Amino acid sequence: MSRKLAAIGAGAVLALALAAGQAAATGDAPNQGDPDKVLTVDNPNVSCENPKPGKKIEGNFGRKIHVSAKDPIDFVTVKSGKDAKVVFAEFDTFKGKIKLSKDVSNYVVWTCPKDH
Repeated sequence: MSRKLAAIGAGAVLALALAAGQAAATGDAPNQGDPDKVLTVDNPNVSCENPKPGKKIEGNFGRKIHVSAKDPIDFVTVKSGKDAKVVFAEFDTFKGKIKLSKDVSNYVVWTCPKDH
């Protein structure tokens, strides 16, 4: 593996770890089940100090989900199968598309509340 690719991979892992740490620190995260099966998918366009979770959305989604919110999306926590990986993720400020290597069973959209 090239050094550049390894650095990019390490940066992505760090971003996911930081987002997961934010989620855990809030204490108000909905229970999504086995934490080993929950992935955090970061929106690189948005970041905030105190993201707020939306409702847990459950269903039989297959491997691809579309998410949206009224406030800017910081990240999405997605429950899937053991050893699932993010295949594709694309975001703008208020919506995104995520594809995993395994089926999605639930997800939570974490947003940055707008200042009113």
